[in-house]
Amino acid sequence: MIDKYIAELLKTNTRVIVPDFGAFMVKSAPGTSEKQISFNDFLKYNDGLLVNHIAKTDNITKDEALKKVKAFVGDIQKELKANKPFKVEALGYLFKDPRGSVKFKSGEEKPTEEKPAGAKTK
Repeated sequence: MIDKYIAELLKTNTRVIVPDFGAFMVKSAPGTSEKQISFNDFLKYNDGLLVNHIAKTDNITKDEALKKVKAFVGDIQKELKANKPFKVEALGYLFKDPRGSVKFKSGEEKPTEEKPAGAKTK
């Protein structure tokens, strides 16, 4: 549900920050009008864009909207902790790279699961 709002906001904004998690960023591909979406796990502060959009769209308070975002982040972190990619509808997949950093792959193709550094293999 929250991923739908992120996709909506990326149509009119170059950056959507998911508070306490990271930011989806839109860049134009060099030499084309094609847009590329990337993820930055350093931008985590709540700039209000996503929370305000959810509150307005769902006709709820900002506190209720923030609770929805926190639940969404919890779902993502649970999947990533289990070394599973998390599908962000209409955008792509979040996953952990071998060093444990959160990465993003746009499109419908699921990233191959790699074991993070130090993970035990059976």
